[in-house]
Amino acid sequence: MQSASASASSTATGKGARIPSNQLPWLPLVNHPSYSRSYPFRSRIVKLLKESRMANLAFHQQVRHLVIDFASFDTIRREKSKTTNMMIKKRVHHANALTELKEIINLCTQIERLDIICDAGFANLVSCSHLSNTTSAPHDTLIDNSENNSILSVCNALQQTLMQQRQSDCIKRLDFIGFNPIQRCPCCAGKEWDQYLKPLVSCLSSVEILVLKDVLPSVDAFRALNSPHLKKIVFYKSMVTIPLFKKVRSASTSTTKFITSVSLIPDTLWRQIEHIEIYEDIEDVTTWRSRRYLTELVNAVHDLESFVLQFGTKEANERSLVTVNNSILEEHDIPNDQCGDIRVNCDSPLYDLSMKCKTTLKRMTLVNVPNF
Repeated sequence: MQSASASASSTATGKGARIPSNQLPWLPLVNHPSYSRSYPFRSRIVKLLKESRMANLAFHQQVRHLVIDFASFDTIRREKSKTTNMMIKKRVHHANALTELKEIINLCTQIERLDIICDAGFANLVSCSHLSNTTSAPHDTLIDNSENNSILSVCNALQQTLMQQRQSDCIKRLDFIGFNPIQRCPCCAGKEWDQYLKPLVSCLSSVEILVLKDVLPSVDAFRALNSPHLKKIVFYKSMVTIPLFKKVRSASTSTTKFITSVSLIPDTLWRQIEHIEIYEDIEDVTTWRSRRYLTELVNAVHDLESFVLQFGTKEANERSLVTVNNSILEEHDIPNDQCGDIRVNCDSPLYDLSMKCKTTLKRMTLVNVPNF
C-alpha cells in the first residue's frame, strides 16, 4: 500500500490552500442549524446585513457561503389522529424561513458557494397526505401537501430571487450533502424528490465545482446542471454501487443488474470534467470496489487534467474538502511512458487512466491507495 501521496508532480494535496484566519466570528451563525434544523440566527443576521448596506459597511459583503435545508421550511410530524387513532403525517410550514433566506440572498452579493442538504425524508414533502388543517403556531401553518409541492415551490422562489439579484452567475461551487449518512446510503438521500431541484440547480450558470458528499443525486438532478464552466467533480464517500429494480434474466437464473455512480452521470457532463477528486474512509480501503469504479471512470472521462484518490481518516478527508477550491496544479506533465514514475501497476486502471489522458493529465495524487 502506498501510505504517502504518490503524485506525478511535486504538488501535495491541498497545497496553496488559503483558509482565512481572520474570519468574522458571526459568519458561521448564518448557516448554524438548531437541533430541529431551523436556522435561529438568520433573523437577527438579516437585521445586521440591512444596517450594513444602509451604512455602506462591509458586513453584507462577507457572506460567501449559504446552506439550503428544506427541513427549515417544512417539518413533517407524526402523531395519532384524534378521530381514527391512526398514525398520520402533518406538515408544519415555517413561513418566515424562506423569507429570511431570500433576504440574505438579496443583501449578500458575494455568495460563491451553495450547499443543498439532501435528506431521504424530503420525499414526504412531495407525497405526504392525510395532513391536518389546524394551525400550530402564529407563523406555522399546516398545509395539504397533495396540493402543494414544497420542494418545487421553494426552488421556484429561490430561482426567481437569485436571477433577479444576478446571484445565479456568482455561485462557483455547488455541494450536495447527504443528511444522516450513518443511517442512509448515498443513493437514498435524494430518492423521489431531488428531481424537483431543477429550477434552482438549472439557474446556476457559473458553477465550476460540484461536490457530492454522502449523496448520489438522480439522473434528473445531474441533467439539471446547466453550467458550461463546470470542470471539477468531487466524490466524498459517494462512489457507490446501486441496484436497478429491473431484473435481468440469464439462462435459468434471475439476477439484479447493478450500476455505479460513474454510469449514473450523463456523458455530456463527463465531457466537461477536467478534475476529479475521490475521498473514502481509510477503513474501507480493502472493500472499496477499486477496479470496477476506476475502470468505469477511465471509460467515462475525456480530457482529464488532475486526479486525486485518497483513503483517509474523517479529519484528513474533511481538511481536503475545505481546500477543494484552492487546488493548484503545477505545470508538469506526467511521464506516461513509465509506470514506475506514477507508482501504479501497468495492469491497473490508474495506469489506463494516465495513458488515456496522457496529453492532458498534469497531476495524479494517490493517498493510501493499495497496489491493485
